[in-house]
Amino acid sequence: MDIDPTTLTQIVIFFAVLLGVLLRTAMPYLKKAKEAAEKDPKASFDFHWSYALTFLIVFIESTVAAIIALPLLPADPTISRILLFCGAFAWAYMSNDIANRISS
Repeated sequence: MDIDPTTLTQIVIFFAVLLGVLLRTAMPYLKKAKEAAEKDPKASFDFHWSYALTFLIVFIESTVAAIIALPLLPADPTISRILLFCGAFAWAYMSNDIANRISS
């Protein structure tokens, strides 16, 4: 089974964006959950809806931006997927960081 290079590029970008947004979404949640657990170990800490909303908005924005912009960059074919992954991950992480700072 051969995968079209364009499809493979989109798959790489999709997973890079997903990973970047997931990591950046989880970090503040886990930090606040840890702080809440240290204050009162028996208290529960709920996942706030703003984390999910920020995740969804940034995921859509980052995926579209990365799929449009990143393949246009010239790159050596042997490392182009690595560069695409790093670029898409960085874009998604940065976009989610900005959105988290604005929403808090």
